[in-house]
Amino acid sequence: MSAARYIPSAALPVLLCLMAGAFFAGAADAPKAVPKGGILSGPLNELGIVRKAVRDTMWDVAEQHAKRVEKDRAQRLAARRAQLEAHAGKGEWEAALKKAAEWDADEPHEVYRYWRAYALMQLERADDAQGVLEGVEFKDPAYAVLALRLRARVAMAKGDRAQAGVHLKRAAELAKDPGERAEILVEHARLLTSSGDAAAEALEVLKKGGALQTSGAAGDVARLLSAELQAASGADADAEKTLRELVAAGDKTAAPVFADAACLLSQGLWQRGATNEARTIAAQAVARAPTPSMRIKAGYLLGFQEFCDAKARAAGSAASRPLCASSRTTPPRAMRSAVSPTLSSPPDSIATPSTHTTSTSTSPPPPSSTPRCRRAAASRSSARATAPPPLASSPSPRRRPPRTRRSARAA
Repeated sequence: MSAARYIPSAALPVLLCLMAGAFFAGAADAPKAVPKGGILSGPLNELGIVRKAVRDTMWDVAEQHAKRVEKDRAQRLAARRAQLEAHAGKGEWEAALKKAAEWDADEPHEVYRYWRAYALMQLERADDAQGVLEGVEFKDPAYAVLALRLRARVAMAKGDRAQAGVHLKRAAELAKDPGERAEILVEHARLLTSSGDAAAEALEVLKKGGALQTSGAAGDVARLLSAELQAASGADADAEKTLRELVAAGDKTAAPVFADAACLLSQGLWQRGATNEARTIAAQAVARAPTPSMRIKAGYLLGFQEFCDAKARAAGSAASRPLCASSRTTPPRAMRSAVSPTLSSPPDSIATPSTHTTSTSTSPPPPSSTPRCRRAAASRSSARATAPPPLASSPSPRRRPPRTRRSARAA
């Protein structure tokens, strides 16, 4: 039974007019849709777009929408953080420094102060960065940790390794996220090894801090570094075991770490005489190398090993020529780990503090040691360790060079 039976017929037109007026009034008050997106506008929804853009490293999109959100005072700080993050992602450090300084002068805040110092360090102005950080007490726990890591970089740039170690130790104590703590411990370990032969001490830092038990990419980097430190300390068996565990984990190991670990393990096995296993692992490194430079490094190692085997020489030549043609750089002499400690960029209140990392030239250099399990068989494998023949194309022995008039007369 319909509801119309209980409404007098004379009242129906009036009721329909009231319902239509309410509908159109609500439609007029409803937020407009964003063109080409269908996402409702407004500060909160715009901030959602910024969040996703930052996570997807779409820096121009993040900056564009963050400027809109900036007009709302309640969301201004988050929007400005996103703009600074976008400038950092694009490497626009002068622009980041200029904006952070303007905003800090307009509305002083520890976020802007940190970004000013961070940009100054990227511009290699350590003295200015130290002046900006001096006397600032960061209340935000995430920024307090990041500021300590930045102070450590400043101290390193000024040659004060001891003070840098103090800052990193304190940062590891304050870090609540296990992944970030592992990153800091890796920085501290590399700092120790860069200042001298302190591999055992650096390894102890990783163990006591719990970095080797951390899951995820940060833990993988720590375990790879521990293998290098074990080799530098003379514990070749332990180093090989650690590398084998990283390679055996397969897809569970972060791709950059897997490729580096496989290269190190393959090199050690090759020089120990286990050539077949070495080639197999080198091929796995090529397959999982995430960047062109890492693929070239792993491919050069595999090609070198196949060149040294007469049966596999043709395959090695075919695999190596495209790699050499795609790179004008000299192939690496030592398969040193390419995973270097990175300083997490400041949190943008949109993503977690460790979602975006920026490589820095002031990070302590990685230890130059590689697994030394090759020493016992160095003499036995000297024939295999000879340098591969040059890959540059040369005239075929069947094809004679064109004869000039002078050479024809001589003939």
